[in-house]
Amino acid sequence: MRGSDLNLSLLLAAVAAGIIAALFYNVLPLYMGSLQDFFGFSHYQLGFIASAFFFGFSVSGASAYFWVRKASPR
Repeated sequence: MRGSDLNLSLLLAAVAAGIIAALFYNVLPLYMGSLQDFFGFSHYQLGFIASAFFFGFSVSGASAYFWVRKASPR
């Protein structure tokens, strides 16, 4: 695989991962409502779960510059 093809593949993989994460963000209220109904979580507990998701999403996105090039493209 040529270098430019590999770079394009890596870029497309990164975009796809971002799209999947954004889709989960868009349906997060659906998941939160289901969690509240099924487990009986309070609003405080739901807020903690959503905050944990956003914290993980932000940390992985902010640190991606440092770790994404160390991952094998295969």
